[in-house]
Amino acid sequence: MLLPDDDLSTKLNAGPMLKMLERPPISTDAELLDWLNSERFISREPTGGGYITNLEAISAARKLAEFPDLSRKAIRVVVYDGLNKARTRQEQEGTKGYAVSFQGLLEFVMSLLPQSEVIQQALRVKRTVYPEIALREIIANALIHPGFFHLWCRAPDRDLQ
Repeated sequence: MLLPDDDLSTKLNAGPMLKMLERPPISTDAELLDWLNSERFISREPTGGGYITNLEAISAARKLAEFPDLSRKAIRVVVYDGLNKARTRQEQEGTKGYAVSFQGLLEFVMSLLPQSEVIQQALRVKRTVYPEIALREIIANALIHPGFFHLWCRAPDRDLQ
């Protein structure tokens, strides 16, 4: 759907993407739209307005629900009580694009894991069971390959030996 320039910039939160790409902040909407267009995150029309690509929407949407084709791709973390899916202990569903919510997702997952305190250079430091770098990779791969990750995290079938 063709969107006016104002909607192109308000439906997206490009700030975190600029930071992740180590680009300086952009101060005006016109500069932002030019950058998004040059990176092919949006497709601008000569008469004004443009289209948001699926890549940009899934990466930087302020609200994924505003993109009907992608709204079902929202991040969802489910913590089950026990080894089967009979009881859910906690569930959290994201509403934003993957790139703009990645750090919050990582922090949320880390908060769910068992933690211990260790003394490092005379200071107490909280440590999770898994290193943050490993969790970053697991989460990034889960977002890129959701079908594979779903199968990989499944409890093994007891009948298969």
